[in-house]
Amino acid sequence: IDVELRKKSTLQWVILEHIFLVIFTVEFLLIIFVDGFECLGKGWNMFDFLVIMGGIFSQWVLVPVMSSQGLEGHILGKIPQQFLIFRMLRLLRLVRAVRLVSSFKALWKLTQGFLNCAPTMLSSALVLIMTLYVFSCVGAEFIAKEPWEDEAVAALVQTHFNSLPHIMLSLVQFVNADSIAGLYFPLIAQRPALAVYFGSLILLVSLALMNLVTALVVEDAISSARMDDEMRATYNRQKMKKMRPHLCRIFKCLDTSNDGTLEIDEIIRSIRQGINVPRDLQDYVTEDRVVDLFDAFDEDCDGKLIEEEFIAGVSRLVLEDIPVETAQMLFMVRSCLRKIDNMENRLSALVQSTTCSSQA
Repeated sequence: IDVELRKKSTLQWVILEHIFLVIFTVEFLLIIFVDGFECLGKGWNMFDFLVIMGGIFSQWVLVPVMSSQGLEGHILGKIPQQFLIFRMLRLLRLVRAVRLVSSFKALWKLTQGFLNCAPTMLSSALVLIMTLYVFSCVGAEFIAKEPWEDEAVAALVQTHFNSLPHIMLSLVQFVNADSIAGLYFPLIAQRPALAVYFGSLILLVSLALMNLVTALVVEDAISSARMDDEMRATYNRQKMKKMRPHLCRIFKCLDTSNDGTLEIDEIIRSIRQGINVPRDLQDYVTEDRVVDLFDAFDEDCDGKLIEEEFIAGVSRLVLEDIPVETAQMLFMVRSCLRKIDNMENRLSALVQSTTCSSQA
């Protein structure tokens, strides 16, 4: 676009455009080859499909046809170039890719919030158009159809209130209070009764409706700023990778017997003697929490924790998106359910053995 504005040759950029179009086309064909046409059910894949088909139609179909008919300078010849401006929307795809990098987490949240508030903005635009239309009809009856003696006011009415589209366009100024005094002041000065009309317009559109739209957009942006599942899984993997060496070191510090397992007495004794725990884990590796959750971490219920059980248990506790106390209760409930299952299995085995003995 900048090269065209500078009136320079665009040949090299056109060649690059064709190369990238080929690359994007091959990429999408590979996606279809792997996932089948069911991939079009995903919003981002459908978005890529529309962008690629638009590029193919404009660059490889419409442009050659226009050139062969000698319509490069015709208005129809500009349609392909104007259509290609929507290719910039692929930047949203780039933002979706870089969201997995921790440095771009805020960027993704902003973009996701912006996209998710689109339905709210469309609904707000519809309500705004309907409101302006109603006020335009009222303005046409009480302003446009009335005679005005003052020539300046008559010229103002002729300019801004000569048709419904012009009235609606003029009332758009009230949406953001853009120099509206020059519009309503001369009219109210001539006919004070119009203060009711313009006052209602300011209250309903400039104040109430705009503030309501702002509140809804902010609410949608905050609620949609949560990380999606893929992003959360990536951050959890990164956090787990960062925590694992520290957890291994803590396990070795707690394992005073050097037998590769932890007993509850070892944990209590080591923590009371004092071990170096990273700041991120200080709220989790405490005597009370580890003792309370010992049975929950002990998956094989042998009264001992191996290194993998300790690391997996603390990691689940840290990565849970809930308060620590709630996670602690969930772990204890799971531990109780596991013990109940073991008791049921043992009782069932005992009943079966008793039945066999009575039959014998």
